Amino acid sequence: MLRDGGRVFRRGRDRDAGRRHGSRLALLRKGSRAADRDRSAMNVIGHMTCAEHLGAEVALGAMLPDLLSIYDRTIRPRRLLNRSVEEETGGDRSEALREGVRFHFLVDTHFHRSDLFRECSEIVRDRLRLASSTPGLKRFAVGHVLTELFFDHLLIVDNPERLAGFYDALHGHRAFALQALLAGHEGIDQAGFSAFLTRLARVRFADDYLEHAGLLLRMDRILVRLRQRRLETGEREAALAGLSGHALRAQEQLHAFVGAMQAWATHEAMASVSEATVDSGGRAGLK
Repeated sequence: MLRDGGRVFRRGRDRDAGRRHGSRLALLRKGSRAADRDRSAMNVIGHMTCAEHLGAEVALGAMLPDLLSIYDRTIRPRRLLNRSVEEETGGDRSEALREGVRFHFLVDTHFHRSDLFRECSEIVRDRLRLASSTPGLKRFAVGHVLTELFFDHLLIVDNPERLAGFYDALHGHRAFALQALLAGHEGIDQAGFSAFLTRLARVRFADDYLEHAGLLLRMDRILVRLRQRRLETGEREAALAGLSGHALRAQEQLHAFVGAMQAWATHEAMASVSEATVDSGGRAGLK
C-alpha cells in the first residue's frame, strides 16, 4: 500500500522534505559536467528488480541507461550495445553488463505497451485534467514520469531491501568491468561517471522514493527541465489521490509484470546454456 495512505502533506513537512531533497541534488551536481546531470531517474529500481535474479553485473547493466541519462542527458545509452575493442579486457563481466543493458531496453518496450503502465498513467492524466485547466503543462508527460516514479515507490515499500541492493550495486561498481564497457564510447567521462555513482550512494539518492513528497519534488524538477510549469497544489493532491486509489491493483499488476520479465530472462538464459558446446577438454562454452 502507499506509504502514509496518500494523505495530503502539510506545508511545513513539504518544506522540510524539499530541503532534504534539494541538499541531495546539490551534492549530486558537485563535480558533474553540467547542472543537467541532476535529471531525476524514473524507474531505475524497476529495472534493477526485473534483473535482480540474474547476478550483480546484469542488474547494474539494467540500470546503466537510466544512470547515464541522469549523469549526462546528451549520452545515448544504446551505443553501449556496440562492442568496443577496449572491452576485450573486460571478458565475461563486461558482457554481463551489456546483457543487462539489452535487458533494460527489452523491459522498457514491454512496460510501455502494458496495461500496467497504461492504466496508471491514464489515471494521473485524468486527475490532472479535472483538477486544473491552467495551461503550460503536458499532462501526458506527468502521467508517464509520475507512474514510473510511483512504481519504484511500490517496489521499495514492498521490499525495503531493494534500497540496500541499489546502493550495494553503486558502491560495488568498481569491481565490475564497467570501465571496459564504457571505454571507446565518446562523450562518457569514465572517472566522472564513477564518482557520480559513488555520490548517488553517499547521499542515498533513492531514499526519496519512500515518501510521496519526494516523488512530487522529483516530478517538479523534471517538469522544470521539460520547460513546463510545476504542479499546482490541487493537481498534486488529485494525482496522489488517484495513485492511492489505484495502489492495490497496481501492486498486483507490477508483481505479475516483474515475474513475467524475470521468467523470460531465465528462459533465455537456460536456452543459451542448452546450446552450449563442449570442447575437447570437456569444458562447456556458450555460443
